[in-house]
Amino acid sequence: MVFHLALLLKSMAADKEQFPGLHVFDSTAVPLAPATAGTSGSSGDWHNEIHLNHSGCLKIARAWSESIEQVLSGVSLVVPGGKRRN
Repeated sequence: MVFHLALLLKSMAADKEQFPGLHVFDSTAVPLAPATAGTSGSSGDWHNEIHLNHSGCLKIARAWSESIEQVLSGVSLVVPGGKRRN
C-alpha cells in the first residue's frame, strides 16, 4: 500500500501543470544498513523493525536536507520517466 501511494505521489509531482508546487522526497532511495537477522536491539541503521536509530536518522535527514535545498534553489530534478524539470 505504501509503495502504491509513493508511485501516485511521484506521478502527481511529475505533472507540473496540475500540481506545480508538489515536491516528493522518496526516502526509500536512501541507502540504509539493514538490521542483522535475528537481532532484537539496535542493528544497522535500525532501532527496531519500524524505527531508525541515530545513524539511520542522520542519513535520512542529510538526504532530505539536500532535496529541500535543490527545490529552494530551483535546481532541476529528475522525475519518473527520466524527464527533467525546473
